Amino acid sequence: MRKPRKEQARKKVIALLLEHPDGLLTRDIAAALDVTDDSVCHVVKASDRIYLDRWVPHRDQPRRLVPVYCAVALNLPEDCPKPD
Repeated sequence: MRKPRKEQARKKVIALLLEHPDGLLTRDIAAALDVTDDSVCHVVKASDRIYLDRWVPHRDQPRRLVPVYCAVALNLPEDCPKPD
């Protein structure tokens, strides 16, 4: 079972990504939600609704690539069975 704070953070990240269908970088998500990049990374890794869409050059180091994340919109009922 997910912890309430982690679930709340996950919902905020997904909602933000759904508002940006072209996706966002980790730093953009963190800045918009006023959280750390590490917090965003934990949410992204743990969520089955967030996926890596593509890689883009880092703004300060063009040879380094950074991931752009997107979210899948699902309209499943809250009581829908979930895999363990």
